[in-house]
Amino acid sequence: IIIEASNKYVAKDLVGCADVLSTVDTAKLTSESMMATYNALKTETYAKAGEHYNNVAYKAFNSGDYTTAVPAFEKAVIYAPDNVELWYNMGKCYKAQNGGVNNEKSVACFEKVIELAPDSEYAGWAKGQKR
Repeated sequence: IIIEASNKYVAKDLVGCADVLSTVDTAKLTSESMMATYNALKTETYAKAGEHYNNVAYKAFNSGDYTTAVPAFEKAVIYAPDNVELWYNMGKCYKAQNGGVNNEKSVACFEKVIELAPDSEYAGWAKGQKR
């Protein structure tokens, strides 16, 4: 798998590389060189992949295409788990997908926003969305 990810990286497919890396069970990387390669590739690709999937999700969400938006948001948080805006938008998407009514997934996203950045504008908005 590391070779496949490396090949995608060399081919400048950073999102594809990150997608492959996200499937790696790091407990099975037994050599230091494999772990070093994994970490280097992850550092080089995860931010770009998070940005890519966030853009796909946000565009789909804004056009009302929740079927595309939800899995793209779910992928984006794999690559950018501390991105408050991403969690907030994913919560809004889950809520919109549920007819504007909160569900377990939307509430979990809004709670994650509050946990990550309790004093931010997003936290205030998330508290409002939870109502």
